[in-house]
Amino acid sequence: MDVRVQKRTAEASASSKDLQVVTTAIALNYRIDSTQVVDIYQNIGTLKQVESTIIDPVLQEAVKTATARYNAEELITSRTAVKEEITKYVTESLERSYVSVTDLSIVNFQFDAKYQDAIEAKQVAEQKALTATNDLRRIEVEAQQAEAVALGVANSMLIEARAEAERQDMLNQTLNDELLHWQAIQKWDGKLPVVGGEGTAILDISAIAATR
Repeated sequence: MDVRVQKRTAEASASSKDLQVVTTAIALNYRIDSTQVVDIYQNIGTLKQVESTIIDPVLQEAVKTATARYNAEELITSRTAVKEEITKYVTESLERSYVSVTDLSIVNFQFDAKYQDAIEAKQVAEQKALTATNDLRRIEVEAQQAEAVALGVANSMLIEARAEAERQDMLNQTLNDELLHWQAIQKWDGKLPVVGGEGTAILDISAIAATR
């Protein structure tokens, strides 16, 4: 009798709470109590016989009991809770036969083909809905950003326009005739405007002023 950890896999079919047929694949790691090897062999037989007469029926019953408490969809979403229930049932049942559970895992849930297709379709629809929601949020954020940029540009242009208007007002307030004549003289290039007459050159001061 090998008292090292052994692995036993099994499949159990049962109906869920909403009457969907579910096939559950289980992987069990166990070992027999080394102090009870003689009694186990005398009363049950070899490891193969222990698995077929003790372990397999317990796994079947544990899966059926746990599966009946959940809807088919909940078996997937509450997988951890389902595993804990099955593990507790199996552990307590096998201890009475001197078999210790070291680990138990749910390998897979297999549903009816039509129900499996319905689950996949629902998942696809949920994913598309999530993608659409994320796209909408992205578009809203981009629109808000564009609006903020446009508002910033408009405010900047308004500030510049106000500053220019104020500068023009200040400039207009400081202008007078003497300043205008002085600016005209500053712009004069030194060339005298000449009006032809009978042998006389005439300096046209108004022409100088007009160059301002």
